[in-house]
Amino acid sequence: MRGKRKRRFRDKRRRSIYILPNLFTAASLFCGFYAIISAMGERFEAAAIAIFLSGVLDGLDGRVAA
Repeated sequence: MRGKRKRRFRDKRRRSIYILPNLFTAASLFCGFYAIISAMGERFEAAAIAIFLSGVLDGLDGRVAA
């Protein structure tokens, strides 16, 4: 009985390992898209912040995936 529980826990943990980097990647893409939209609307400060945040999220994505 305990062997099955451990196996289920490991399977769930493996699945979540793949979800977390994908969430960071999606958030980074959203920030990049927001930066483009902000720059088109001449809100360059917001665009710069979004680009910086996108870079941070991209770095975290690499750390989490490794």
